[in-house]
Amino acid sequence: MQRNKLLLFLLTTATAASLGSVALADTVTVRPIPSTIDPNTAKKVRKALGKPSMELSRVELRARDTRSDLGPDNALRTPTIALNETSVLNAFRLSFANGDHHIKQISVLRDGDKASGAIADNNGDDNYAFTASWWNLPETTSGEFRGRRSGSFSIPAGPANTTLALTGFQMTQSQDSEVFALSVQLDAAERKVIFFLSTTERGSPASYTIQYAWVPNAYIAANHTVAGGGLGDSARTAAGATGVVPTDNRYIIRGFQLRYADSNGSAQNLRDVAINLAPGTGSAPRDLVSWQDNDRAERINWSVDYSTLQDPVLK
Repeated sequence: MQRNKLLLFLLTTATAASLGSVALADTVTVRPIPSTIDPNTAKKVRKALGKPSMELSRVELRARDTRSDLGPDNALRTPTIALNETSVLNAFRLSFANGDHHIKQISVLRDGDKASGAIADNNGDDNYAFTASWWNLPETTSGEFRGRRSGSFSIPAGPANTTLALTGFQMTQSQDSEVFALSVQLDAAERKVIFFLSTTERGSPASYTIQYAWVPNAYIAANHTVAGGGLGDSARTAAGATGVVPTDNRYIIRGFQLRYADSNGSAQNLRDVAINLAPGTGSAPRDLVSWQDNDRAERINWSVDYSTLQDPVLK
């Protein structure tokens, strides 16, 4: 393996998050998290980048063994290589093992050196699979936003010459329901996070967590948006997409929107939710995103903001 490459962390697991595990204040709070590496110490960064490239960490559990009623210890999985405050989201997938459901919670989070994911209805006793991956980018500064309502909210300014990207998210309602859309967007210029889980339970109590990261621009090759939609398999693949589709897995997610888009504006159950823009290994076209119920018969619209990565040139 070559030196001076980025470190990719892949966590593949079928696990569950405790629906009552997030304690929130009555008002929106913002909690900056300092980087684990001193931004002014380029020597440390060079040493970190001198490790073998593409160190892959993989954990697999059978979906039949995972339910959100198994307890909080089942919510967290530790990859072979631990995650940290410099980890930035690359891809994720959540999928019920027994068909579509109403939705109470959708979650992909970094929790210290561990990661958790959840897709659940009210009783939380349905097995599901969870896959996610993160890039670890030294000198990145991370933060976390928590609140009890969706919308647009300010966050602290990041360091100069950085790009705002996504680390994780959790959206939990008090009651499960059919869903319209899921959206997480980051506005670096205005220093805002904008997010919502749109369901038929409008106005019900909810809790939200958005984890974000200010990534040094030395890592950023280019910023892109890829989008698609329509009916059928091509609505989710590169063949039906507009914009630049990544040619490999060297990218980080800056935001996304996934929504049902039938002309009658109806909400639906959900079976799968995913973003994985990297090319597949097989010959068949692979879905770049998933936002679907059992029959995949609904029209959808989607978009993903992402940044491709490069090996940084350190001064």
